[in-house]
Amino acid sequence: MKKTIVFLFFILLSVFVVNAQGDDSNANPKNWRYNLKPGLNYSGSSFRDWFDGGNQLVSMKFNSEGFVNYQNERVIWKNSFMMDHGFTKKRYQKAQINVDKLDFTSSLSLIGKRENFMYTFLFSLKSQFTEGYNYLSSTQWLLQSSFFAPGYIKVDLGIDYIGVENLNIHLSPLSEKTTIVREAFYDKKVINEFWGGYEPSFYPEEDPHSGRIEPTEDELLPFETQLETTYEGYGLAWRENSKFEVGPNFRVLYENPELYKFFGMKSRLDAFVSYTELSKPDIDWETWLTINFNDYVAFNINFQLKYDYDVKFQENYIDENGMSAVRNVSKLQFRNFLGFGVSYTFNK
Repeated sequence: MKKTIVFLFFILLSVFVVNAQGDDSNANPKNWRYNLKPGLNYSGSSFRDWFDGGNQLVSMKFNSEGFVNYQNERVIWKNSFMMDHGFTKKRYQKAQINVDKLDFTSSLSLIGKRENFMYTFLFSLKSQFTEGYNYLSSTQWLLQSSFFAPGYIKVDLGIDYIGVENLNIHLSPLSEKTTIVREAFYDKKVINEFWGGYEPSFYPEEDPHSGRIEPTEDELLPFETQLETTYEGYGLAWRENSKFEVGPNFRVLYENPELYKFFGMKSRLDAFVSYTELSKPDIDWETWLTINFNDYVAFNINFQLKYDYDVKFQENYIDENGMSAVRNVSKLQFRNFLGFGVSYTFNK
């Protein structure tokens, strides 16, 4: 099945190339458009001799987004990316990551004979830059994720509807989703469990009993064995590195930087379900709202709602014997961000 999908993708790409070659003689730099918008958001609080109490807090988020697009009479090629990385720092505590995102999308579309429809090959990649933790306390951090742990790659063949201004609806009956977890993540996960979940700078530089810095394989073995039976992460068993799924893919993208005077909006909904597990969909809906005061300063609102059956949370419950127990469950996840920021747009 996987080889068949790849073969079909190459057929579609070949058709696109053949159709595009007919327009090479009319190539024009104006067919290319690009946009780059880096930004920095900040929020914080500070106290001095403040009797009522409080805790100094600094929160910063760097973000960058942009696109490089090409269009002629028959072909549209769009490439877009988003990068977010932010942290929160409290007094006397180490900085903690609160947002970490790497998102890239590329689509190659052949304009059809029917108005408002395009035949599209879509590629998307999602991951993060650094290690992500579940912060149980200021010093106890449970390792949850890392760069390409997970990483999600989707490729599909589908149809785009573009009949409404600023709106793109993409539907594909044949999509392949790959979930990737690097081996290095599992190694770090075992060490994190060995040290009781304490954040890395708390790991002893030297064991006073043996003089060793790194734990031995024998010391790590009990934690490796425990994770083999208890770990449930991203739909992969312990030490598995990839998972392949085939199913329909649905994407809705609305983008209007000038929805109303100084107010802009972008919203994207992604939905995927495997043909072998139709009752377990993956849904990811994210919206960005921007209130622009001028070309450089804006108030930004970002919220994300997602559900992934393969992402598990530990939950305490009472079993049939009346005893307290722990189980892994899927949950609807929500994240939001509000803050003032500075940014500048480079475009053509």
